[in-house]
Amino acid sequence: MALDIHNASIDELNKMISWATNEGWNPGLEDIRSFYLIDPRSFYVGYANQELVACASRAQYSPDFSFLGFFIVHPDYRFKKAAYEICQHVLHINRAQNMALDGVVQRIPKYQKLGFKLAHSNMRYMLENKNFAFNPSPHIYPISAIPLDSLADYDKAVFPAYRYPFLISWLTQPQTKTFAYYDKALLGYGAIRPAHTGYRIGPLFANNYQVALQLFQELCSSVEPGKPIYMDVPLSNQLAVQLCEEFNMQATFETGRMYSGVIPHLELDKIFGLTSLEVG
Repeated sequence: MALDIHNASIDELNKMISWATNEGWNPGLEDIRSFYLIDPRSFYVGYANQELVACASRAQYSPDFSFLGFFIVHPDYRFKKAAYEICQHVLHINRAQNMALDGVVQRIPKYQKLGFKLAHSNMRYMLENKNFAFNPSPHIYPISAIPLDSLADYDKAVFPAYRYPFLISWLTQPQTKTFAYYDKALLGYGAIRPAHTGYRIGPLFANNYQVALQLFQELCSSVEPGKPIYMDVPLSNQLAVQLCEEFNMQATFETGRMYSGVIPHLELDKIFGLTSLEVG
């Protein structure tokens, strides 16, 4: 079976979001559109007999780095080479480029066969959001008070590419709450956005546990209580795991961050919450 693969339209993008929701990924309501506005060529769909059967994305952050996501095949076609065809199509756009992805545990061996190397494991945690009572820090500011250049420079320590345009789009999503911790210098920042179920925190970056704690509490208290809050945490950051355990967050499912080329040196101790499993 040869798939007809092409760049996704807005309508097809909405279908991709629907599929991701049905798979239990719970993307933010505007996540995929944030990157689509920057590079609409990043999203692909595959058809068989005029039926949409597969989709994938390749978020292009720089000439040297991209992130693979939204890799979904319709259940009726998962054993009919559709997965292989759309995967090969996306992988071979620029094979020399370092690519990253977050793969569910059971698929990690398949990605390893394609040449990807496991950098670290992640766990999605869920908080049953109730009324938050805490003492706000005087060092917490709306992110709009911080120059975006400073945010982008800080971000370079925790992500393999400079992503200024993406951050502008991501941090200004509708209904997204964003905060920065600033005390003579930027020491961390975070965002929380509405998802198809509850809310997603991402990113949550901080220089230390206390900064992360203050930002986490500020983010959680900024949304309506009664809805669950989710955060994807690199398990190599033990303080991030400790933060989740302190609030009795429930571990829901595990993924692995993988790279096709050299595993970049990132300051993982600053990553308390990943930006997104779908676009990095």
